[in-house]
Amino acid sequence: MVVDPNTVWDILQYANNAVVFVMSLLPHMTILFGVIYYNSSLNQYQHLIITQSTIDAIAITFCFLANKRISLNGAFVLGHVFLSFKRWEGRYLLFVEYMMESLEASIIAVFNIHRALIFLRPSYIRRFYALVTPCIIAFSLFDAYQKAFMLFGPDLSYCFTYLPFFIALGVAITCYFLLKTYFKTYGCSDKVRVLQSKLTTGLLLQILVHIAVLLLSIMSYPLFVTVQAASNKQTALTVVTYYRIVSDMIASWNTVFTAFVLRWSIAGFLKDRRRSSEASTKGILISSSVISSSDIDQRRVSYHT
Repeated sequence: MVVDPNTVWDILQYANNAVVFVMSLLPHMTILFGVIYYNSSLNQYQHLIITQSTIDAIAITFCFLANKRISLNGAFVLGHVFLSFKRWEGRYLLFVEYMMESLEASIIAVFNIHRALIFLRPSYIRRFYALVTPCIIAFSLFDAYQKAFMLFGPDLSYCFTYLPFFIALGVAITCYFLLKTYFKTYGCSDKVRVLQSKLTTGLLLQILVHIAVLLLSIMSYPLFVTVQAASNKQTALTVVTYYRIVSDMIASWNTVFTAFVLRWSIAGFLKDRRRSSEASTKGILISSSVISSSDIDQRRVSYHT
């Protein structure tokens, strides 16, 4: 019996997408359950964690609903055996997926700036959100539309898509040095230092994984150049197509990696918590298990002086 190679690769991509969906969604479900179940009132960090995890979970779900695959003739295929889409339905499904992916990068930058402002300038937090929220939403809508409806070529499209990740990388590094200087000047407990270090490491790893995916995609360009110069263009095109399929399957695992990194980096914010409104009644910005009272008093004194 002769097996159609196109069918084999389609099944492999389908199975890969299904495994990635389950393995990347589970950590986010445990994060959301852990934060909500163990806390009757949420502090600012926990709101940020819920926001990021929810956005990631929505992006993962829509990615699986779209179920993008590449056929051996180089064409993109969407949908499932039990769920097919019309052309316009597929476009809008991709639009939602791309919008959530764009928000993923933005929320990483926001997370870094927010946690820096908690220590450095807490009075600026509301103004910060009033300024950046409309900008983030507008850019995410634009980026999703241009990518889903292919307004630009692949080069410019990649620039728009990955620009937020490079901005987030710059923000993460800047906030790291600002907080490091702050803690060195005013001091903090070892527990705070460890938790903040884990947060920084986790956020940086998430950014670097997305940039690695970009580099994996860029590597296809030299192959396209090779195709143009090859004497046997059909063979060269086949090689490029296989590279695109394999690289896309590998790149899809970035959602699994980032989900587990996020779960690891915030583990300290989920441990030993019980339903209590003590933190909110005292007006503490960060849970007492994260920052001790002496650290908060010292921060307030140094800020007002």
